[in-house]
Order: sequence, then structure tokens, then C-alpha cells
Amino acid sequence: MSDKTRISWTDATWNPIVGCKRVTHRCQHCYAERGAPRLVRLGLAQYDGLTRETRDGVRWTGKARWVEAVAGKPLGWRKARRIFINAQSDIAYAGVKPRWRARIWWIIGQCAGFLDPSRARGHEFQILTGRPQGLLEWTETWADPAARRALVENLYGDGRGEVYDWMSSPKYWPDELPNLLLGVSVCDQAEADAARETWKRLKDRGWRVWVSYEPALGPVDWTGWEWLDWLVIGGESGPDARPCERVWLADAVAWAAQNGVPCFVKQLGDAYSDPANGVAGPRLKVDSPPPPTLRLDRAAVTDPTAWGPELRVREFPKGRI
Repeated sequence: MSDKTRISWTDATWNPIVGCKRVTHRCQHCYAERGAPRLVRLGLAQYDGLTRETRDGVRWTGKARWVEAVAGKPLGWRKARRIFINAQSDIAYAGVKPRWRARIWWIIGQCAGFLDPSRARGHEFQILTGRPQGLLEWTETWADPAARRALVENLYGDGRGEVYDWMSSPKYWPDELPNLLLGVSVCDQAEADAARETWKRLKDRGWRVWVSYEPALGPVDWTGWEWLDWLVIGGESGPDARPCERVWLADAVAWAAQNGVPCFVKQLGDAYSDPANGVAGPRLKVDSPPPPTLRLDRAAVTDPTAWGPELRVREFPKGRI
């Protein structure tokens, strides 16, 4: 966890939960899964036991863990920033305990000044899940007054909660936190179709919602998503990156512009493919002629100044508090 990050669409990462499990083919080259053993070697004990070596490479064990040492970090960051929550996990994963989710919501609410205006920090929090139904169900749990009170009164799992006046504070917190954007990951048409109605329900209830189309592994027709607050786009990175075609990215950018949806192109991907212009990413395997006339290096696929103007788009959602 750091108040600096190489993720271009955020300013900081906050990882109070670590550990996960694969959910779809999108997770095949998960950077968090692949990188966990390195973090153990660097002395970060919270990652110990979360992955194992197999004949097919590193795999999650399915364990998830709360990291108390970093739980309150956003309250200590005085400068307002965008904060990506749980870059090393998925808040909607079944292995995540409800009280851990409640702790995160509690801290986000404090950063909005709901409990004490003097603690307002101006942060904008970002969540990304590969389990849209699970996140919808969690928001419904939080919106239930009896469930919320039970969670807040047992935030530490031993019958202890925060000190508060229920009648004047958390009971009346908004069900939809205005300083939090709820995001869903999709990689192709099937995943986009599966997530759309769930995400529309969240939008209709007042949540700010976004989609991460990364890794883009197939074309998507975005018709029916015109209510989105943000669309982030990118090809896959890493040594085994799967192909990402320019037309998939360009069509998504064009759709967003036509419908007034802020759009952010994060990267072209290491296996970027633009045969019409003879351009390829550094790891694209070309099995048939003609070979690309231009091989982008790894720096170029993440550097917007090296891209055509139609992809050089880095917008952020409106309404940041």
C-alpha cells in the first residue's frame, strides 16, 4: 500500500484486505496473484500463505486477510487524492468478512466528514470488483439499518465497535457514499452483458459507477451503458499478455465520446495489435506475414504521447467531492 502508485488512473492504493481467488478467464494473468510471493520476500508478512506454487505457476490459496496496520491510513493523508481500494484483493470475494467491508465503509464515511466534519479529507475512493452481484448484495446489506448497526457495533469481531451516537450519526449516513465510485471489471462482450443490469441497479440507487475494460480481450458493444460515470480502457500487460486489437479500444473511446462518458485509456497492452497500420506491441506474436513495420517498446504502450490522437484520452469522472 502506498500514497504513490504506477496505476495511472489513481493517486494512491490502500490495501486493508489482501488475498483472493480467480473468478473468470480475465484473471488468468492476475498481477496481484503473480506478485504476492515477491512481496513476501520483501518482508510483507500479510501476504504469507496467500499463494502457492503449482505446476501451472503461482495460484491464490483462497485465503483473505485483514491488515490492521494500514486500516486507518486514508485518515492520515491530509492532501485530497484518488484512492484505489484493495488492489491486492476483491471486496466482493466470498472469503472477505462482512465486518471488513464495514470497516472500509466506516473509514470512507469518516473521510467524507459524516462522523466528524473536522476529519473530512476530500478523498475520492475507487473500488473494482470482478463479482458484481456480490458487491450489489453488500450495498444492500449496508443499506439495511439493522444490519448496519450490527456491523458497526462489531467492527473488530470481538463485540467491540467504534464509539458513536447511533441516533445522530451512522444511522443517518447515506446508503450511497458520495466519495466512493463502484467499478466492475469486464474483458469481453459476455462479461459486459453479465454485469450491465447489476451495475444499472447500483446507478439507479444513487451510486457513482464505472467500468474497467481491462484487460480488453474481445470487442464490446457498449450500447445500453450510456449512464456510466466513467470508462477505463486498457490492453493486458505482462510476459504472457493476450492480444488487444486497436479497433476494440478505438470503438470504446468513440462510444464514450458520443455519449458523454468520461474515458481513460490506461495502456495499449504488451500484445497490442494494429495490423491496419502495421503497429504491434512488444509481445504480440505474429504468425503470418506481413510482419509489423513498427514494434512499440514497453514504455510506448503506456505512454499516451506515443499513441494516435484517437486513443490519447485520459479523462476523470465528474462530481469529485
